[in-house]
Amino acid sequence: PSLELIRELVAVKSKLAPSVELARTTFTAIPKIAYVAPPRDYMTSNGKLIRREEIDIIARMISMNKMHRTFAVSGLFNLAAACLLKGTIPYEASTLDKNINEGIVRIGHPEGIAEIHVRKKTCSDLIETVGLERTVRRLMDGRIFVPN
Repeated sequence: PSLELIRELVAVKSKLAPSVELARTTFTAIPKIAYVAPPRDYMTSNGKLIRREEIDIIARMISMNKMHRTFAVSGLFNLAAACLLKGTIPYEASTLDKNINEGIVRIGHPEGIAEIHVRKKTCSDLIETVGLERTVRRLMDGRIFVPN
């Protein structure tokens, strides 16, 4: 089956859409599809070289039948958490120390690196917290600010 058909079936199975037809026509943005791989060197969409030593895992996301320009933040949180959970594909693909309960997961995406803090409860496979720091820029102050 195609990735889109898998997405549609998962939308129904997880009760995000009431039918495959509605998943195809109405609920087109969720769930998103992501794939991961062990770290390797790659070029960002802006031409910057990311070395495998700078990241713990590589991830790409498909949203509405297109590659996501970066990676959705909600997906980053889930991926970082999965990197600490035994038995998941991200756990196996990442180069994180398999014994850590807390740390920064460096996720390589098309525009660079997202650093996600994740903490797992001690002696448990329950994730306690995930988070990230973001930068902001002024969008408007009586006039519009557009980057060059």
